[in-house]
Amino acid sequence: MKPRADGYVLIFVLLVLLALTVAAAGYFSMTARGQRASQDLLAQEVAVGRAQMAAEQAVLDVRAGVVSLTDLTPRTEPDGVAGCGGNCITRGPIDNGSDAGVGLSEGGGLQWEYAIYKSDQIGTPLQRYTIQATGYYGFRQTSVTYATARVEVEMDVGSAASGPPTDPNGASGAM
Repeated sequence: MKPRADGYVLIFVLLVLLALTVAAAGYFSMTARGQRASQDLLAQEVAVGRAQMAAEQAVLDVRAGVVSLTDLTPRTEPDGVAGCGGNCITRGPIDNGSDAGVGLSEGGGLQWEYAIYKSDQIGTPLQRYTIQATGYYGFRQTSVTYATARVEVEMDVGSAASGPPTDPNGASGAM
């Protein structure tokens, strides 16, 4: 009489199913981590873009005369708008909030802020100002998806030269 192999076939089928289940769970886990990483990267890219936009807005505000730099005296570097206290020019944070039901992908949440100050570092030119611009992605700092980026720009502000441009080699007049 020959022994039956039914039990071995059943165990083999169960082991194959177990191996497939483990492989599928591992693939799902990798996919979920990859998706989270891509969401974080997108959030960081949006925050960087908004920080650059805030720096550009600060330069536009200075050029248009919306803000006046004449009363600023040198100070140590602040930590953004919140650390500015006095002796800084600030705007923001611009917040589109979540009350209107606008999602992050549609432009809701915190947007940007900037602070303009005059550095107290030795050797800093008299008319040099620093812009600290911060961009955000998220509704608040405790949000699951929250990213920040900071751009720092130095800007020299002076009087515009009058008359035609001059050549550094000594020639002057219209070119």
